Amino acid sequence: MLSVHYQDGSILADAVEEAKTFAVRSKGLLGRRNLLDNEGMLFRNCKSIHMFGMHIALDVIFLDKRNRVVKVYRKLKPWRMATGGPDAKHVIELAAGTLPENRPALGEQLQISDPA
Repeated sequence: MLSVHYQDGSILADAVEEAKTFAVRSKGLLGRRNLLDNEGMLFRNCKSIHMFGMHIALDVIFLDKRNRVVKVYRKLKPWRMATGGPDAKHVIELAAGTLPENRPALGEQLQISDPA
């Protein structure tokens, strides 16, 4: 599991799974009925997502190659699509309501680490 921190070191989520294989990337969080506030999934080399077939809403953060925030979606509902734009390189999906209204800020660099 990965840990994601804001630029000031405070924890955003500390139980983030990285979708490394084709099977995990294809399924993502599909089928999940809930997520804890500290849970999520990281997709590297991903510029857009879809919520087709999802049962829950998500907070979604698109990052550039340096893990700087380029786009944020709060409470993205099932059956929607989202894109991070031309600079997007990675995506973090979290439980809806995890992100406070003003964080993360566009341009803020997030720290992603493996605490193990």
